[in-house]
Amino acid sequence: MERKRNVWILGAMCALLGAIASTSASANSTWVMEGGALLGNDRYKLCLDIEGGVIAGKPLIASDCSASDGQVFRHVDARIEVGNLCLDAVNGPIYDVVAAACNGAPSQAWVRDSQRVLRAAGTPLCITVGGAGKAKLELCMDAQEQRFQAMTPYR
Repeated sequence: MERKRNVWILGAMCALLGAIASTSASANSTWVMEGGALLGNDRYKLCLDIEGGVIAGKPLIASDCSASDGQVFRHVDARIEVGNLCLDAVNGPIYDVVAAACNGAPSQAWVRDSQRVLRAAGTPLCITVGGAGKAKLELCMDAQEQRFQAMTPYR
């Protein structure tokens, strides 16, 4: 009898963990919109943008929301795509985020969690918008500067 109860408890725990995992997965994909989404920052009410347009090597910034090509992002698998490029973390201890050719590198893997932060996968670093519109990777700290609302780009 004890063995049957243990098996039932184990089965119930597996079902619960599966439900939690599927909830987490759907939370990470809630901003996928056909054609992409604008990512507006909670604190500064600016949208993530590729400075100067969708060009490889150009940095991620925050600017007034305009639905320009450099502001329309898609979450594809673990990548965040903009145009035909991917967001990539580069440059060392305090990382810049730039648009780069998609290559599947770990520096191009991102997670959007239930708090709407964009975290570099496998790290404690989140995209953070500063007052001057600069977007950098900084330690995740549950701040408005790190939260992004997905919005439909009206053109």
